[in-house]
Amino acid sequence: PDCLRVAIGDMEGAMYKAGLRAGDLIISANGKEFESAPNAWTLFRGQGEVALIVLRGGQQLQFSIERVPDGGDWFTRLGGMLTPASRP
Repeated sequence: PDCLRVAIGDMEGAMYKAGLRAGDLIISANGKEFESAPNAWTLFRGQGEVALIVLRGGQQLQFSIERVPDGGDWFTRLGGMLTPASRP
């Protein structure tokens, strides 16, 4: 896997509010492409925002979302899930 697929479960969550939509492919975070899924998830933990490059409909888009604080619940904070995927 070289990206993360977005699944939205809560339209009040951070991902949806930031403009991400179900099926989007996150290809980089803070300018770093993903080498592995565990590596990718570490970029979403901590404080502050993370800048994302997303593939949607063949186009690259930019978004920014708040990171999940250590010990915070992913689904509640982000309003969905990120699953390992490969680019088309």
